Amino acid sequence: MQNFLSFASLSILGFAFLLLLTKRSKKVSDSILLVWILLFGVHLITINFFEYLSKSWFYINEVAAYLHGAFLFCYVRSLLKDESQERSLIFQVLAIAVGVVLLIFLVGDEYWSSMHIVIPLKSILFLTYIILAVKTVRQGKKSQLNAWIYTICIGLLLLTIVPVFHFLLDESSFISSGNGFGNIAYCSFIIILVFVGIRITPIFLEERIEEQIITATRYANSDLSTDLRAQIFQQVEQLVIKSELFLNPNLSLKMVSDQLDWTINQVSESINLQANQNFRDYINSKRIERFKQKIEDKAHLQRTILSLALESGFNSKSSFNRAFQKQTGLTPSQYISAKTENDT
Repeated sequence: MQNFLSFASLSILGFAFLLLLTKRSKKVSDSILLVWILLFGVHLITINFFEYLSKSWFYINEVAAYLHGAFLFCYVRSLLKDESQERSLIFQVLAIAVGVVLLIFLVGDEYWSSMHIVIPLKSILFLTYIILAVKTVRQGKKSQLNAWIYTICIGLLLLTIVPVFHFLLDESSFISSGNGFGNIAYCSFIIILVFVGIRITPIFLEERIEEQIITATRYANSDLSTDLRAQIFQQVEQLVIKSELFLNPNLSLKMVSDQLDWTINQVSESINLQANQNFRDYINSKRIERFKQKIEDKAHLQRTILSLALESGFNSKSSFNRAFQKQTGLTPSQYISAKTENDT
Protein backbone atom coordinates (compact mmCIF):
# COMPACT_ATOMS: atom_id res chain seq x y z
CA MET A 1 0.00 0.00 0.00
CA GLN A 2 2.75 2.44 0.98
CA ASN A 3 4.82 1.66 -2.10
CA PHE A 4 1.83 2.19 -4.36
CA LEU A 5 0.94 5.53 -2.72
CA SER A 6 4.55 6.66 -2.88
CA PHE A 7 4.83 5.88 -6.57
CA ALA A 8 1.41 7.41 -7.32
CA SER A 9 2.09 10.62 -5.39
CA LEU A 10 5.51 11.15 -6.95
CA SER A 11 4.11 10.48 -10.44
CA ILE A 12 1.15 12.82 -9.93
CA LEU A 13 3.35 15.54 -8.49
CA GLY A 14 5.70 15.19 -11.47
CA PHE A 15 2.74 15.41 -13.84
CA ALA A 16 1.50 18.59 -12.13
CA PHE A 17 5.01 20.07 -12.36
CA LEU A 18 5.15 19.38 -16.12
CA LEU A 19 1.71 20.92 -16.64
CA LEU A 20 2.82 24.10 -14.91
CA LEU A 21 6.18 24.12 -16.64
CA THR A 22 4.57 23.94 -20.10
CA LYS A 23 1.86 26.48 -19.32
CA ARG A 24 2.24 29.24 -21.92
CA SER A 25 1.01 32.30 -20.05
CA LYS A 26 2.54 31.87 -16.60
CA LYS A 27 1.56 34.29 -13.88
CA VAL A 28 3.46 35.11 -10.72
CA SER A 29 1.27 32.65 -8.83
CA ASP A 30 2.20 29.89 -11.30
CA SER A 31 5.91 30.52 -10.75
CA ILE A 32 5.45 30.41 -6.98
CA LEU A 33 3.51 27.15 -7.24
CA LEU A 34 6.18 25.71 -9.52
CA VAL A 35 8.90 26.25 -6.92
CA TRP A 36 6.57 25.13 -4.14
CA ILE A 37 5.92 21.83 -5.93
CA LEU A 38 9.67 21.24 -5.92
CA LEU A 39 9.62 21.61 -2.13
CA PHE A 40 6.81 19.06 -1.92
CA GLY A 41 8.90 16.79 -4.13
CA VAL A 42 11.93 17.13 -1.86
CA HIS A 43 9.83 16.09 1.11
CA LEU A 44 8.22 13.18 -0.74
CA ILE A 45 11.62 11.85 -1.77
CA THR A 46 12.90 12.24 1.79
CA ILE A 47 10.12 10.30 3.50
CA ASN A 48 10.19 7.54 0.88
CA PHE A 49 13.94 7.09 0.40
CA PHE A 50 15.34 8.30 3.72
CA GLU A 51 17.46 5.15 4.15
CA TYR A 52 19.49 5.93 1.03
CA LEU A 53 19.95 9.69 1.39
CA SER A 54 22.88 11.64 2.80
CA LYS A 55 22.69 13.88 5.86
CA SER A 56 22.99 16.97 3.66
CA TRP A 57 19.77 15.99 1.88
CA PHE A 58 17.98 15.91 5.22
CA TYR A 59 19.19 19.42 5.96
CA ILE A 60 17.77 20.54 2.59
CA ASN A 61 14.50 18.85 3.51
CA GLU A 62 14.39 20.67 6.84
CA VAL A 63 14.87 24.05 5.16
CA ALA A 64 12.08 23.18 2.69
CA ALA A 65 9.78 22.17 5.55
CA TYR A 66 10.06 25.59 7.20
CA LEU A 67 9.14 27.35 3.95
CA HIS A 68 5.74 25.73 3.29
CA GLY A 69 3.80 28.26 5.34
CA ALA A 70 5.44 31.26 3.70
CA PHE A 71 4.95 29.78 0.25
CA LEU A 72 1.27 29.20 1.03
CA PHE A 73 0.76 32.84 1.97
CA CYS A 74 2.72 34.20 -1.02
CA TYR A 75 0.84 31.90 -3.38
CA VAL A 76 -2.60 32.82 -2.05
CA ARG A 77 -1.89 36.55 -2.18
CA SER A 78 -0.59 36.30 -5.73
CA LEU A 79 -3.37 33.95 -6.88
CA LEU A 80 -6.05 36.34 -5.63
CA LYS A 81 -4.40 39.23 -7.51
CA ASP A 82 -3.28 40.91 -4.30
CA GLU A 83 0.33 41.57 -5.29
CA SER A 84 0.75 44.94 -3.61
CA GLN A 85 3.30 43.49 -1.18
CA GLU A 86 4.71 40.87 -3.53
CA ARG A 87 8.33 41.92 -3.08
CA SER A 88 8.09 41.95 0.71
CA LEU A 89 6.53 38.47 0.64
CA ILE A 90 9.44 37.14 -1.39
CA PHE A 91 11.81 38.66 1.16
CA GLN A 92 9.89 36.84 3.89
CA VAL A 93 10.56 33.51 2.19
CA LEU A 94 14.23 34.33 1.72
CA ALA A 95 14.55 35.55 5.30
CA ILE A 96 13.05 32.33 6.67
CA ALA A 97 15.32 30.23 4.42
CA VAL A 98 18.44 32.12 5.55
CA GLY A 99 17.32 31.92 9.18
CA VAL A 100 16.79 28.17 9.02
CA VAL A 101 20.15 27.61 7.30
CA LEU A 102 21.88 29.63 10.01
CA LEU A 103 19.97 27.76 12.71
CA ILE A 104 21.00 24.37 11.33
CA PHE A 105 24.58 25.53 10.80
CA LEU A 106 24.93 26.89 14.34
CA VAL A 107 23.25 23.97 16.08
CA GLY A 108 24.93 21.33 13.91
CA ASP A 109 24.33 17.66 14.74
CA GLU A 110 22.48 18.66 17.89
CA TYR A 111 19.65 19.87 15.65
CA TRP A 112 18.26 16.33 15.44
CA SER A 113 18.16 16.03 19.21
CA SER A 114 16.39 19.38 19.58
CA MET A 115 12.94 18.34 18.38
CA HIS A 116 11.37 20.03 21.40
CA ILE A 117 12.41 23.30 19.69
CA VAL A 118 12.04 22.27 16.04
CA ILE A 119 8.47 20.96 16.25
CA PRO A 120 6.97 24.05 17.97
CA LEU A 121 8.91 26.39 15.65
CA LYS A 122 7.61 24.66 12.53
CA SER A 123 4.09 24.59 13.96
CA ILE A 124 4.09 28.30 14.80
CA LEU A 125 5.32 29.23 11.32
CA PHE A 126 2.78 26.97 9.62
CA LEU A 127 -0.17 28.10 11.73
CA THR A 128 0.70 31.79 11.38
CA TYR A 129 0.78 31.66 7.60
CA ILE A 130 -2.27 29.39 7.37
CA ILE A 131 -4.27 31.90 9.40
CA LEU A 132 -3.02 34.78 7.23
CA ALA A 133 -3.88 32.85 4.05
CA VAL A 134 -7.41 32.03 5.25
CA LYS A 135 -7.91 35.65 6.29
CA THR A 136 -6.85 36.78 2.81
CA VAL A 137 -9.35 34.40 1.18
CA ARG A 138 -12.21 35.50 3.43
CA GLN A 139 -11.57 39.16 2.63
CA GLY A 140 -11.80 38.52 -1.12
CA LYS A 141 -14.69 37.53 -3.35
CA LYS A 142 -15.90 33.95 -3.41
CA SER A 143 -14.70 31.96 -6.41
CA GLN A 144 -13.85 28.46 -7.57
CA LEU A 145 -10.27 29.10 -6.39
CA ASN A 146 -11.44 29.06 -2.77
CA ALA A 147 -11.91 25.27 -2.83
CA TRP A 148 -8.33 24.85 -4.05
CA ILE A 149 -6.89 27.22 -1.44
CA TYR A 150 -8.88 25.71 1.43
CA THR A 151 -7.75 22.22 0.37
CA ILE A 152 -4.13 23.31 0.70
CA CYS A 153 -4.77 25.03 4.03
CA ILE A 154 -6.63 22.08 5.55
CA GLY A 155 -3.98 19.64 4.33
CA LEU A 156 -1.11 21.71 5.73
CA LEU A 157 -3.02 22.23 8.97
CA LEU A 158 -3.38 18.48 9.46
CA LEU A 159 0.28 17.95 8.61
CA THR A 160 1.07 20.58 11.25
CA ILE A 161 -1.11 19.33 14.08
CA VAL A 162 -0.45 15.59 13.75
CA PRO A 163 3.36 15.85 14.25
CA VAL A 164 2.78 17.72 17.49
CA PHE A 165 0.62 14.94 18.91
CA HIS A 166 3.01 12.30 17.61
CA PHE A 167 5.96 14.07 19.19
CA LEU A 168 4.17 14.34 22.54
CA LEU A 169 3.36 10.63 22.46
CA ASP A 170 6.73 9.15 21.46
CA GLU A 171 9.12 12.10 21.10
CA SER A 172 9.61 11.65 17.38
CA SER A 173 8.58 13.82 14.47
CA PHE A 174 5.65 12.50 12.50
CA ILE A 175 6.68 14.07 9.18
CA SER A 176 10.45 13.62 9.18
CA SER A 177 10.69 10.24 10.91
CA GLY A 178 9.75 8.26 7.81
CA ASN A 179 7.07 6.30 9.68
CA GLY A 180 4.50 4.46 7.61
CA PHE A 181 1.46 6.39 8.80
CA GLY A 182 3.11 9.73 8.13
CA ASN A 183 4.10 8.58 4.65
CA ILE A 184 0.55 7.51 3.80
CA ALA A 185 -0.88 10.79 5.11
CA TYR A 186 1.54 12.96 3.15
CA CYS A 187 1.17 10.98 -0.08
CA SER A 188 -2.62 11.05 0.20
CA PHE A 189 -2.49 14.81 0.72
CA ILE A 190 -0.45 15.27 -2.48
CA ILE A 191 -2.80 13.08 -4.54
CA ILE A 192 -5.92 14.89 -3.32
CA LEU A 193 -4.28 18.28 -3.77
CA VAL A 194 -3.32 17.73 -7.40
CA PHE A 195 -6.68 16.09 -8.18
CA VAL A 196 -8.54 19.16 -6.89
CA GLY A 197 -6.15 21.51 -8.69
CA ILE A 198 -6.56 19.83 -12.08
CA ARG A 199 -10.35 20.13 -11.81
CA ILE A 200 -9.97 23.92 -11.47
CA THR A 201 -8.81 25.13 -14.89
CA PRO A 202 -6.62 28.17 -14.04
CA ILE A 203 -4.35 26.20 -11.67
CA PHE A 204 -2.47 23.78 -13.94
CA LEU A 205 -4.12 24.42 -17.32
CA GLU A 206 -4.62 27.43 -19.56
CA GLU A 207 -7.84 29.33 -19.01
CA ARG A 208 -9.66 29.46 -22.36
CA ILE A 209 -6.33 29.69 -24.23
CA GLU A 210 -6.86 26.46 -26.13
CA GLU A 211 -10.36 27.51 -27.17
CA GLN A 212 -9.07 30.86 -28.43
CA ILE A 213 -6.28 29.24 -30.42
CA ILE A 214 -8.69 26.79 -32.05
CA THR A 215 -11.09 29.62 -32.86
CA ALA A 216 -8.39 31.80 -34.41
CA THR A 217 -7.11 28.88 -36.50
CA ARG A 218 -10.59 27.95 -37.69
CA TYR A 219 -11.21 31.42 -39.12
CA ALA A 220 -7.66 32.13 -40.35
CA ASN A 221 -8.74 31.97 -44.01
CA SER A 222 -12.07 33.74 -43.57
CA ASP A 223 -13.32 36.17 -46.24
CA LEU A 224 -14.91 38.43 -43.63
CA SER A 225 -13.02 41.64 -42.92
CA THR A 226 -12.53 42.88 -39.38
CA ASP A 227 -14.96 45.74 -39.96
CA LEU A 228 -17.64 43.45 -41.38
CA ARG A 229 -17.31 41.03 -38.47
CA ALA A 230 -17.74 43.93 -36.07
CA GLN A 231 -20.80 45.11 -38.02
CA ILE A 232 -22.42 41.67 -37.96
CA PHE A 233 -21.73 41.29 -34.25
CA GLN A 234 -23.27 44.70 -33.56
CA GLN A 235 -26.40 43.56 -35.39
CA VAL A 236 -26.44 40.37 -33.35
CA GLU A 237 -26.15 42.37 -30.12
CA GLN A 238 -29.00 44.67 -31.10
CA LEU A 239 -31.25 41.79 -32.11
CA VAL A 240 -30.53 39.53 -29.15
CA ILE A 241 -30.80 42.28 -26.53
CA LYS A 242 -33.50 44.53 -28.00
CA SER A 243 -35.78 41.66 -28.96
CA GLU A 244 -34.74 39.63 -25.92
CA LEU A 245 -34.24 36.54 -28.06
CA PHE A 246 -32.08 35.02 -25.33
CA LEU A 247 -35.25 34.44 -23.28
CA ASN A 248 -36.25 31.77 -25.80
CA PRO A 249 -34.86 28.48 -24.36
CA ASN A 250 -34.89 26.95 -27.84
CA LEU A 251 -32.98 29.78 -29.52
CA SER A 252 -30.55 28.52 -32.15
CA LEU A 253 -27.79 30.01 -34.26
CA LYS A 254 -29.90 29.41 -37.37
CA MET A 255 -32.78 31.44 -35.97
CA VAL A 256 -30.49 34.43 -35.39
CA SER A 257 -28.77 34.16 -38.79
CA ASP A 258 -32.15 33.90 -40.57
CA GLN A 259 -33.42 37.08 -38.94
CA LEU A 260 -30.23 38.99 -39.78
CA ASP A 261 -29.97 37.58 -43.31
CA TRP A 262 -26.40 36.41 -42.78
CA THR A 263 -25.16 32.86 -43.06
CA ILE A 264 -24.73 30.67 -39.99
CA ASN A 265 -20.96 30.62 -40.50
CA GLN A 266 -20.75 34.41 -40.73
CA VAL A 267 -22.75 34.95 -37.54
CA SER A 268 -20.84 32.23 -35.70
CA GLU A 269 -17.48 33.66 -36.76
CA SER A 270 -18.48 37.17 -35.69
CA ILE A 271 -19.57 36.03 -32.24
CA ASN A 272 -16.52 33.83 -31.71
CA LEU A 273 -13.98 36.48 -32.69
CA GLN A 274 -15.72 39.57 -31.33
CA ALA A 275 -16.99 38.16 -28.04
CA ASN A 276 -14.39 35.39 -27.57
CA GLN A 277 -17.31 33.04 -26.93
CA ASN A 278 -19.17 30.45 -28.91
CA PHE A 279 -22.86 31.04 -29.62
CA ARG A 280 -24.12 29.01 -26.67
CA ASP A 281 -21.85 30.74 -24.12
CA TYR A 282 -22.70 34.12 -25.61
CA ILE A 283 -26.45 33.58 -25.26
CA ASN A 284 -26.04 32.07 -21.80
CA SER A 285 -24.09 35.15 -20.70
CA LYS A 286 -27.13 37.29 -21.57
CA ARG A 287 -29.38 34.92 -19.64
CA ILE A 288 -27.07 35.08 -16.63
CA GLU A 289 -27.10 38.88 -16.77
CA ARG A 290 -30.92 38.76 -16.62
CA PHE A 291 -30.80 36.31 -13.71
CA LYS A 292 -28.36 38.57 -11.84
CA GLN A 293 -30.69 41.51 -12.40
CA LYS A 294 -33.51 39.52 -10.82
CA ILE A 295 -31.28 38.89 -7.81
CA GLU A 296 -30.53 42.63 -7.63
CA ASP A 297 -34.30 43.21 -7.57
CA LYS A 298 -34.63 40.71 -4.66
CA ALA A 299 -36.87 38.44 -6.74
CA HIS A 300 -35.24 35.39 -5.14
CA LEU A 301 -36.88 36.27 -1.83
CA GLN A 302 -40.30 35.38 -3.27
CA ARG A 303 -39.35 32.96 -6.04
CA THR A 304 -37.21 29.85 -6.33
CA ILE A 305 -33.85 29.99 -8.07
CA LEU A 306 -35.07 27.52 -10.68
CA SER A 307 -38.11 29.62 -11.60
CA LEU A 308 -35.88 32.70 -12.02
CA ALA A 309 -33.47 30.69 -14.18
CA LEU A 310 -36.30 29.45 -16.42
CA GLU A 311 -37.63 33.00 -16.75
CA SER A 312 -34.14 34.10 -17.79
CA GLY A 313 -34.12 31.73 -20.76
CA PHE A 314 -32.60 28.49 -19.43
CA ASN A 315 -34.45 25.26 -20.16
CA SER A 316 -33.29 23.21 -17.17
CA LYS A 317 -31.69 23.43 -13.76
CA SER A 318 -28.60 21.48 -14.85
CA SER A 319 -27.88 23.68 -17.88
CA PHE A 320 -28.33 26.80 -15.75
CA ASN A 321 -26.01 25.61 -12.97
CA ARG A 322 -23.37 24.51 -15.47
CA ALA A 323 -23.44 27.79 -17.41
CA PHE A 324 -23.55 29.95 -14.28
CA GLN A 325 -20.58 28.25 -12.65
CA LYS A 326 -18.60 28.32 -15.88
CA GLN A 327 -19.00 32.09 -16.20
CA THR A 328 -18.81 33.19 -12.56
CA GLY A 329 -16.85 30.41 -10.86
CA LEU A 330 -19.66 30.20 -8.28
CA THR A 331 -22.82 28.19 -7.90
CA PRO A 332 -26.01 30.28 -7.97
CA SER A 333 -26.44 29.77 -4.21
CA GLN A 334 -22.88 30.90 -3.52
CA TYR A 335 -23.40 33.98 -5.70
CA ILE A 336 -26.61 34.92 -3.86
CA SER A 337 -24.94 34.34 -0.49
CA ALA A 338 -21.95 36.52 -1.45
CA LYS A 339 -24.28 39.19 -2.83
CA THR A 340 -26.29 39.21 0.37
CA GLU A 341 -23.14 39.53 2.50
CA ASN A 342 -21.88 42.45 0.40
CA ASP A 343 -25.24 44.23 0.59
CA THR A 344 -25.26 43.95 4.35
